[in-house]
Amino acid sequence: MRIPLPVFYLAENVRGQYVVVDGLQRLTTLNRFLNNKLRLKLPDRVELDRKTFQELSPKLQNRIEDCRLIIYIVDSRVPERARLDIFERVNGGVPLSRQQMRNCPFMGKATRFLKDESLSVEFLDATGRSLNTKNMRDREFINRYCAFRILGYNNYHGDMDDFLANALFEMNKMHESELESASIEFRTSMINNRYVFEKHAFRKSRPGYRRSVLNASLWAVMSTILSTLQRISCSKIIR
Repeated sequence: MRIPLPVFYLAENVRGQYVVVDGLQRLTTLNRFLNNKLRLKLPDRVELDRKTFQELSPKLQNRIEDCRLIIYIVDSRVPERARLDIFERVNGGVPLSRQQMRNCPFMGKATRFLKDESLSVEFLDATGRSLNTKNMRDREFINRYCAFRILGYNNYHGDMDDFLANALFEMNKMHESELESASIEFRTSMINNRYVFEKHAFRKSRPGYRRSVLNASLWAVMSTILSTLQRISCSKIIR
């Protein structure tokens, strides 16, 4: 129909690669159709309905292949906070959390690590399964742990978005063996916190009182500190 497609937004990472910020579904659909993996669904156009790309006339094939795509690219030098603000503005459909937006440009070893640890029994037990998985709040907490554990609190200068992004960047460069060790430390921390504080781990409450919500600051401190210890046993602690 020669109607322009909506604008596509890409983000450039430090390696010069482009990550789709907005328009992934459109690009994937176009790619699949051009490779004859999709059929048109146009019941009102009998001459086109159920046809693949290769079954179209040469005229229509040329029209599709010559379709103009308008693409905006977010430079890799743009600060992380500004990048997330841009992502938030262009994703005008279902609002995305900051962690969901971070998941796109840093996809790789780091995001797989966050996903795997968020599904671990140790993490689920320690947090009481009370963190939202749909908006990746659970992965954001793990991202915070990784940032303070890997980068150190001395490298946190008040901008949490940059801090979490830097952690993911460093994790993507780590060797698999380093990530395995990081996983062991993280799960050890979860076990230790669960043992010491029981269902009140990472919360501003204590035994005998109603359990409060998870506190991000307590999480950052206690998850990091108790990751440096071996698994705590009954003989090593006095309640």
